[in-house]
Amino acid sequence: MPFGLVYRVELCSSQLEFARTITEPQWVMIDVDFAERLVKKGQSAATVFPPSISVITTTTIADRKNVRYHLERELEVVKAFRPKCHIPCDRPVYDTQGKRERVWMINTYLGEVERFIHGIEADGIRLIPLIKGVERDEREMCYERFRSLGIDYISYYVAQYFSNHKGNLVNDINEIISEGRFNRVMLIGLQSKARLQKLPPQVIALAGERWRNVSGFRWRRPEEALERLREWRSETEQNMASGQCVLET
Repeated sequence: MPFGLVYRVELCSSQLEFARTITEPQWVMIDVDFAERLVKKGQSAATVFPPSISVITTTTIADRKNVRYHLERELEVVKAFRPKCHIPCDRPVYDTQGKRERVWMINTYLGEVERFIHGIEADGIRLIPLIKGVERDEREMCYERFRSLGIDYISYYVAQYFSNHKGNLVNDINEIISEGRFNRVMLIGLQSKARLQKLPPQVIALAGERWRNVSGFRWRRPEEALERLREWRSETEQNMASGQCVLET
């Protein structure tokens, strides 16, 4: 399962070409709509990326795109693309919604996650579902369902903390881990070494786009960009799983 930095890759030739030069074991993340476009060209995770790369597909994409991915379509894409892991069935749950709407949306989401698991049982693809919910009782719906499904690795989308400047990321992560008692958590939308040092050790993977600027693959020679990436990865992952333990953990 994913550990360390996960490189979120767009469907553009420069990023894909650079990813193909990586020979050390790494994880990359690709949006489900990008995966679908590749599938339509007869491609899969194994044909797009080298053996050193493990692929995660994700539905954490813009709502206007995600609304097109009903369960059957998403399942079809993932089974055809064959990633190692998938972040399934993302559905919008916001604090601007009323309580009743949020609960309905979370119930719908959890039902789809369960159906998705049954749909890929024979394919060897692991799910890393998202924790949803503004209030604790809403998140408890996720905790209970995930435990019943045997899920012990979860993900949490955090980009909104930087775009809307709402909430306290460290406090919220501590709260989620204390409530749900999960020991393996991936954050999506964060790759900051400074912030990682403040997070609990249960955060073991960070998925995001910072690797693009750090490596400078667009303007540096490939071997130099790869070396920059190795240095940054090593420095960041030294802080992985070494933060302060949350209460009751």
